Amino acid sequence: MREMERVGRRTVVVMTPSGFVPQPPTESEPWQEHRSGFEADELKALGFQVQGIGGWARLRGDYGAFRGGVLGQLAAALSDTYVRRAPHRAFHLLAVKSTIDP
Repeated sequence: MREMERVGRRTVVVMTPSGFVPQPPTESEPWQEHRSGFEADELKALGFQVQGIGGWARLRGDYGAFRGGVLGQLAAALSDTYVRRAPHRAFHLLAVKSTIDP
């Protein structure tokens, strides 16, 4: 994170799963392995503005697939407004930080 802040000209934007979501590498995509996880409070403590996206986390399964098929996808879309203000409940976090001193 510190390196991103150092090289970011004006803004650092991070989109990450909320918490640690295990995902092993695959033969065709070895760089997709998840090696760390971030909570909303951790990012806020680093000075980021954080909002939740992607709907309620419990509506997702392995690899972020929607549970419940089309109904799960609809429920996630409907829950997106709620998790935007409650990022600890969201599947993804969107964190934004200005690198310009006020």
